[in-house]
Amino acid sequence: MCLIVVAYRESRGWPLVVAANRDEFHRRDTDPAHWWPEQGVLAGRDRRAGGTWFGAGEDGRFAAVTNFRDSSPQPVEGASRGSLPLAWLAAAGTEAFHAWLETEREKFPGFTLLYGDRDSLLCCSNRGETAVAALDPGIHAISNGPLNAPWPKTEWAKAAMAEIIGRRGAGGAPDPDALLEMLYDRRQPDDAELPDTGVGIARERFLAPMFIVGPEYGTRSSTVFALSGSGRAVFVERQYDAEGRARNTRRFDFVTRSGR
Repeated sequence: MCLIVVAYRESRGWPLVVAANRDEFHRRDTDPAHWWPEQGVLAGRDRRAGGTWFGAGEDGRFAAVTNFRDSSPQPVEGASRGSLPLAWLAAAGTEAFHAWLETEREKFPGFTLLYGDRDSLLCCSNRGETAVAALDPGIHAISNGPLNAPWPKTEWAKAAMAEIIGRRGAGGAPDPDALLEMLYDRRQPDDAELPDTGVGIARERFLAPMFIVGPEYGTRSSTVFALSGSGRAVFVERQYDAEGRARNTRRFDFVTRSGR
């Protein structure tokens, strides 16, 4: 993913609402969101490395990962970031996952991982000073930098999420269509507002919108995941072509194990 925005405990009825865009090269083969029966995971699949960018489990856990764009040296043969969400979804628990993460995180190229469930939301990265942080209730966003870095797209996403959640009321179900429309925002910020991540002004401009359109690289899919207090889950994925046209939308409704 290259943009993740989450409303955590902003609604009594739906304590977890996540909306995210995956930006990737169009030539990278991908399977759309589906249940992986061997793992009990609902996710799209990167055919090259076998991982995912956004996944949810039958128990109500979820994880989404972004790359961290900076000038830090990368591992020569780094592990695929797509294995990080799968590692969380397969872990026996938070402590086991963090023990694994402590030994493995430097093997990956720069990443930020958002993960948890309706009761606990966490963020970790192998860049910056804080390895793992527990998030307070509220609206948070990540792009290709630190959590809640005030980039134009993250600020726009947080404001739009707040408006959409507020429109539904304190206990109302989220509107996946409104969230998908939010993620389709192609606004271009002024140059003065752009971050400097070391890729040059032309590349910063290209990567700045919430939804990116380009012949070789762009927003490939948008995902919405929401979890209610009673354990009802909604997962919607919409795929796009290189011209930004919607090509396929899949929706999954399920109840998490034990109503978690």
